Amino acid sequence: MKTKRTNAINHLLVVLTTTALLSGSACVMATPIGLYAFEGNANDVSGNANNGVVTGALSFDTGTEGMGLDNDPTITNFVNLPLNIRPGVAPRMTIGVFVDADAIDNRDTILSADNGGFDRTLTIDDRSGATRYSAFTGSGGVLGGDAANVADGFVFVAAVYDQVNQTVRLHTNGNNFTANNVTQGDSHAVTRVGSNISFAESIDGSLDNVFVFNHALSVSEVEAIRTGGVAAALSSGVGPGEMIQVDFQADGVNGLFNPAAPITNPGIGAGDVWNSAIVPSFTGVNPIPNPAVNPTFNNLLDSTGAATGISLSINGSVSGFNNGNAANPINTDYIFWGVDGTSQQGLGWAIDGLMPGAEYEFTAFGGAVTSARGFNMLVDTDGDGSLADEISQLVVNTGGGGPFGAGVVFTSVTADENGMILGLNSNGVGTAEANWGGFQLRKISTSAIPEPFTAMLIPLALTPLLIRRRRTA
Repeated sequence: MKTKRTNAINHLLVVLTTTALLSGSACVMATPIGLYAFEGNANDVSGNANNGVVTGALSFDTGTEGMGLDNDPTITNFVNLPLNIRPGVAPRMTIGVFVDADAIDNRDTILSADNGGFDRTLTIDDRSGATRYSAFTGSGGVLGGDAANVADGFVFVAAVYDQVNQTVRLHTNGNNFTANNVTQGDSHAVTRVGSNISFAESIDGSLDNVFVFNHALSVSEVEAIRTGGVAAALSSGVGPGEMIQVDFQADGVNGLFNPAAPITNPGIGAGDVWNSAIVPSFTGVNPIPNPAVNPTFNNLLDSTGAATGISLSINGSVSGFNNGNAANPINTDYIFWGVDGTSQQGLGWAIDGLMPGAEYEFTAFGGAVTSARGFNMLVDTDGDGSLADEISQLVVNTGGGGPFGAGVVFTSVTADENGMILGLNSNGVGTAEANWGGFQLRKISTSAIPEPFTAMLIPLALTPLLIRRRRTA
């Protein structure tokens, strides 16, 4: 195995310092469920204890940071990660690695759970027209990125899978490529490093800093890992407010209105905490005798179960219904409004207690599996405290999207100066009634106006950037 030179990032501290000064904070992302630095072992350094299961004896060589795994395809040594990345378990997820190929054979699996259906995999592959760093997309086959060459040295390769929106985004050394209208089926329940579990396809080379997130990271989040390595992947955790998940539920008891209560929904992910926003059940009597009027759900929990102080307020009257659809836990129960078409036109809502100026991703899920009860949702995405000039999106459950049901994503939503996100839902698009199953709110990054003293430091931080050496690819 040839000796490899570690890629130096000698201006990283300056870049991170300047970014923090300009934005008020560094990029914030969810923590990985698995992170493998291969510093003489296959242990998970994310803190989740998902240590690699080693078969045979591992060999290590120079990595992109410290040591890396020396993967030799002629020896039956491999590492299985105890991470189930099937779409039914992780509809949205991200995988990535730094790889330095010693030889290229046009079918060189880097990281994979594939069982024959072009399942979630990073590879070097020639089926996209040339030999490229690639990702399997399921129904779309192979998505190719940058051309692969032995002389490349360590190359950053990552893929962001979003089964809900049916997209795969491949990152290779600062460039990204997207496949649309693609879905993946079931795969193996473990993830293998360096080879394909089902086929004799292995990478000959060194691997380092393998990471797995159970969220679809943004472009900026992926790029932060590319430039910052292990430190960037561990730079922030899922703390209060990082991931808020709400499942609207019917309590089944006439006339009662209960505050939010935490639930763990194993249909979506064991240990993944959702807030159960409970409203009175529909009893079959019209007009509805017991709606929840202007309900508020205080101190929502994040997905780890930590209290956040964040609240959800609804402006209007809603009732709950349980349709027994156990296949899609989020829309087994849902809230509805506008049944008679006259007493209420639309439903206003607000999420309060957020960091002013922070950027979030907001995903809304429909209720009953019928397009007629879908509704148009307006969200204050620019954080100006108004819904004027916003573009609505249709929220409807068509029965797709795995355990979540179909959802719609507002990819960038900024909390206003009061730390609020405002929204407005229409009545049903095909009938007066509209159904809402729940939502997810994930913090992408924070942003704030620099204080005067911080503003004075910005020119000082910029100066080294003007004279630093150009970073080699």
